[in-house]
Amino acid sequence: MSTNFLKEYATARDKLLERIVTSMKEDERFLAAWLTGSFSSNREDNDMVSDLDLTVVISDSHADQLCIRPETITVDIPKARLDLFSQFGKLGFAYENNNNAPTGGAATTVMYLPSSALADWVLIPQKVAQCPKGIKLLFSKVDIPTTPEPEPKSREQRAKEASDMVGFFWLMVAVIAKYMSRNDAVFVVNWLEYLTELVLDMKRCIDSIPDQYQRGSMTRLFAEPAEQLEHLKHLCKQVEILMPEVISLGGQVWPEAQSGVKKWLHMAEQVMLQGTSLS
Repeated sequence: MSTNFLKEYATARDKLLERIVTSMKEDERFLAAWLTGSFSSNREDNDMVSDLDLTVVISDSHADQLCIRPETITVDIPKARLDLFSQFGKLGFAYENNNNAPTGGAATTVMYLPSSALADWVLIPQKVAQCPKGIKLLFSKVDIPTTPEPEPKSREQRAKEASDMVGFFWLMVAVIAKYMSRNDAVFVVNWLEYLTELVLDMKRCIDSIPDQYQRGSMTRLFAEPAEQLEHLKHLCKQVEILMPEVISLGGQVWPEAQSGVKKWLHMAEQVMLQGTSLS
């Protein structure tokens, strides 16, 4: 896609947002709206293809219609909500996953034509609305309470979570090594990314550091089997270092897991050296 096409897309997306905000400011049904995601006030990673992550607070007198959620996941969007989205352009599709919505709210992803601009709509009733920190406020006709800071996890909770993550890590290292022997690169690459994030989550859990959003992949693409194996060994060394900290926290680990996993890694390495696979 050329730079001109990207600029055209970004311009259409920005004009879409302008239409939405202008209309909602004059509509009594809508009390506040803000952007999260890449366009949050504390983020600088938005680009020409970033989506609009739009949260809109609905007056309680209209929330029964606009925030109704007869199904959790569906393409059969309630008419009132579909009519709202259609005010701002022709729809290419609308897909709803209310697992992504706060309690009492609805979450719908909409594509607008002809630009193909994507907007993630979250509609929430005023009576349950809370405004997170770091948002980019678009307008507000009423005061919306700020989302309270989450209670820090107890030492016991962190010990339990860290223990479970360590156990799952060793399980999946053995499974990944098995799929390396089968020369299933797609499975291996997907799980290397997951385990890389899991190790970071372990560190955060041990140190009681809140989760932080990171856009994009956490690993580069390891195309060669030897690179994949080397990265997996690197992750194993990191977890070996973390295990005493988990124990010190009060958690439980299987200390013998490392010796068993090393055998799986050795078997995968031997298959690579022989230039064969089990498949």
